[in-house]
Amino acid sequence: MINIKIRRIHLFVKILFLLLVFSCKKEAGQGGRAIIKGKLFADNFYSKSFNSRSALADERVYLVYGNQKSCSDVDLRTGYDGSFEFDFLRKGKYKLYAYSLDTGFKTPCSVIPVVKEIEIKKTDEEFIVSDFVVYKDANQGGGATIKGKLFAKDYNSELTELNSSYYLPDEYVYLVFGNSEGYGMRTRTDEEGYYFFSGLREGTYRVYSFSKDLSKKSGSEIVSVYNDLIISEYNQEVVLPDLIVIK
Repeated sequence: MINIKIRRIHLFVKILFLLLVFSCKKEAGQGGRAIIKGKLFADNFYSKSFNSRSALADERVYLVYGNQKSCSDVDLRTGYDGSFEFDFLRKGKYKLYAYSLDTGFKTPCSVIPVVKEIEIKKTDEEFIVSDFVVYKDANQGGGATIKGKLFAKDYNSELTELNSSYYLPDEYVYLVFGNSEGYGMRTRTDEEGYYFFSGLREGTYRVYSFSKDLSKKSGSEIVSVYNDLIISEYNQEVVLPDLIVIK
């Protein structure tokens, strides 16, 4: 009888010990000394074949603790150089993500999360995230500018005699991003015929406006006239030749 009681006591002690062990086991999350850090970069959605990668500032980065599939446990915004840092983390598994335009579509009709799976194995580990890249619009997060002037040649109704020529105010000029089928931005010229596009990422572009067809070879009365260009530096300023239209 005494032996049975002793065995029951031993069993109770073992169960209690296991409960204490599992209850003291800490999961991924805050309360440790580990760090997850890195930089977020962006490429031009419309110029994917062009080397346009640059740091993405003031963008939200999200961190999920453990293997849960719900929304993030914590998030922060990247610094001016695209840097981010999550600190005071415990050992465990994490999911890091940021949102990107979906490159599976020809036009950016939706966004998807770009996810990095991370495991902190040491108490004081500093985990540096590499190759964290998302795709953004050509006019999001860039620093380049395009400018030029729109010049008009005013002909008679038969397009046989030039009446006058001048820089054209208050006229639409359009900007196409890379391989896009339509324009991404448009602006009106000022009183001196200037147009201006800003905040652009590295990539390929086309600036165009509409003109009467002086050659009469297109089969249409109205045609587009354009200048193609490449932006290869973050703060580049591109000054284009005059865009000439027939009125």
